[in-house]
Amino acid sequence: MEQNFESQDYNPGTQEHEAKRMCQNCLSPDIEEGYNVDLCADCRKKLSKRSFPLWVIIFSLIILAATVFSLVRLPSVVSTAVAFSRGEKAAKEKNYITAANEYKKVAEKYSNSTQILAKLFLAQYYNLQIDEAYDTFTIISGREEEDTELVEKVNEIFTKIKTCYYPQSNSFYTLLLEYYDDTKTLVEAVSEYLSIYPDDVCATYYLADKKVELKEYDEAEKLANDILAKYEDFYFAHLLLAEIYCEKGDYNKSVEHCNRVLADNRQNTAALGNLVRAELKLGDVKKGLELAIQTYNLDKTNPLSIANMALAYHYNNMPKERDEMFEALKNGAYKDNYTINLLTSIFNGELEWRKQVSKEN
Repeated sequence: MEQNFESQDYNPGTQEHEAKRMCQNCLSPDIEEGYNVDLCADCRKKLSKRSFPLWVIIFSLIILAATVFSLVRLPSVVSTAVAFSRGEKAAKEKNYITAANEYKKVAEKYSNSTQILAKLFLAQYYNLQIDEAYDTFTIISGREEEDTELVEKVNEIFTKIKTCYYPQSNSFYTLLLEYYDDTKTLVEAVSEYLSIYPDDVCATYYLADKKVELKEYDEAEKLANDILAKYEDFYFAHLLLAEIYCEKGDYNKSVEHCNRVLADNRQNTAALGNLVRAELKLGDVKKGLELAIQTYNLDKTNPLSIANMALAYHYNNMPKERDEMFEALKNGAYKDNYTINLLTSIFNGELEWRKQVSKEN
């Protein structure tokens, strides 16, 4: 049973106190009624006009300024925390375009945060934004970070970038500049380069890519598979094989390599783009349009996504929308003459690109 303190309704000194009520300042018996503190009218008037001490005013202003600053800064802090939370959620779900966008918002407020930049680096890598990832790594290189698991992951990925995505010798860049407009001569020059640097993954991939342009699909396939035999997670090789199998009419193998890339990044626009091509060329054109729209909405500046939108509209008999997207591709910042020429030949009927091939292939 709960116990309460007894109520003290009777105070033996109350009557005596009430009989002797007087101003607590000047002891005048003429107190002003209606207030908790007994004061006469003159004393109360004097006290009400008395100024606050300077230290009280200064302290109050400091408290007020701190409160105002907190209220002004609060929305920014909250929005940054929300962006970080969204980035973490997206990364966990392997939606790395969303993750990169959210981490960038946080980095704008905390540009020196090693942890945020490390997470942004990983998202850029999985989005195949290799140059951006490299630049981000240079900022955090040499820094200390308490999260050892994150440090190990970042260092592992950066080693892959150096090994697979950049050539072993700067002479490779010289070849590209010298023979850029002559694909056949460039292929011969890169082949000779590889006789000197046979383990150069970047050059091997580039050679395979150029052989696709020359429609030498079997040779390109072998080169891509040679890379994957050593570096199974070299995404560009998977994407190139998806394109090769699409051109060779093998729907299932094309989709298989797309899905391998999407297993590590569900928002990889290149893999999604190749899925679009597989559907439009070998599968369901309506599904191809749905996938094209989904991919385009992830990144409306991506040339592959824009080209696929034009292609999807073409095969879904939507010429007005097709032409608008084709113009956007031709007027974009990145000029892909190979794709522009391909789409031109498809749209004017010179090339019968779509094939009626069974998915059982």
